[in-house]
Amino acid sequence: MTLVAVCAILSTLSTLADDARLVIRHISGGQTVMELSTNPVITFDVEKMIVTSDLATITMLIDDVDTFLLDDGTSAVREVTPTPKFINGRVVLCNLQPRETVRIHALDGRTVCETTADVDGQVAILLDQLPKGAYVISASTARIKIINK
Repeated sequence: MTLVAVCAILSTLSTLADDARLVIRHISGGQTVMELSTNPVITFDVEKMIVTSDLATITMLIDDVDTFLLDDGTSAVREVTPTPKFINGRVVLCNLQPRETVRIHALDGRTVCETTADVDGQVAILLDQLPKGAYVISASTARIKIINK
């Protein structure tokens, strides 16, 4: 199964400075940085996170990624919220509000699934229950686009 995720923070991307960057922090303490102007796209393939931009392609094990975030160079770093993780055919979202409603929409706008985050602000969505196709997972602070292949 291959998943493609494009994270968009509502109202944040439009306010980012021209030198905004995607920052991927590694469990080891290092980090990978890509300028947003190079159009990075994040793809998840079972055990790997692949970031492809106009200039380069970087592949790393998902288990080696601590978090990824946006840095606009002018203010505090803005973490991608909710933070998506792909584990054993599930999308796990962290950093949600406790008991927040999360909806999965088909591209035609239909709500195909609705669930609620637990008291820790985490929810797991089983992808094998969804037909192959593109979906938007929405929460109050973010939208995550996925392709279930």
